Amino acid sequence: MDRGGDEASRYEMARSGLLPNPLSFAGQRQSLIDCMEMADGTYGQLQFPDAKREMSATCEAFAEQMMRSHPHFGFGALVLARMAAIDADWPRFNAMLRLSQTGASTEQWVSVERLKLYTVEQSHLEPQTLVSRKADIDLLLASPVGIKSIARLYIGNEDLRTLIADQAETLPEDVQARFLATLRSILNN
Repeated sequence: MDRGGDEASRYEMARSGLLPNPLSFAGQRQSLIDCMEMADGTYGQLQFPDAKREMSATCEAFAEQMMRSHPHFGFGALVLARMAAIDADWPRFNAMLRLSQTGASTEQWVSVERLKLYTVEQSHLEPQTLVSRKADIDLLLASPVGIKSIARLYIGNEDLRTLIADQAETLPEDVQARFLATLRSILNN
């Protein structure tokens, strides 16, 4: 099945219960990336709740299928968390965020996406999920690549600023200095 030409086409396909199911793992992961983009993209944000739930059900079924063969697939669990948020299934949302953090604890790009989701739905986070959020922030602050991502989130998201600053202050001075230098660099460009 063709991936679809644009976000709207993919969204409407998903609403009707169709997602591409390529044979390769990379192709299957692309379908999950499309699910995240459909949930967070402009077209998806403009949809009525019923349309969002239809899209979510298709993406959820696809992610669950992938998780059966890869039970610790952190990105698959993240997609399930995002779909649970659409359905306001907060216990599943939290459980999938924790599973995602466990399964992809060192995959920085997944940590960045989790951090965005933690922030958007922060009022629904359970205490155990806050531990996962802290681990993601620590990972990104400690990594030369991740620090750039978390610095951009810090600059662009007021809700995250205090949280990131508080955690950064608990880290060694060299990490704090690197974070501040990264912030200055981004702000100066």
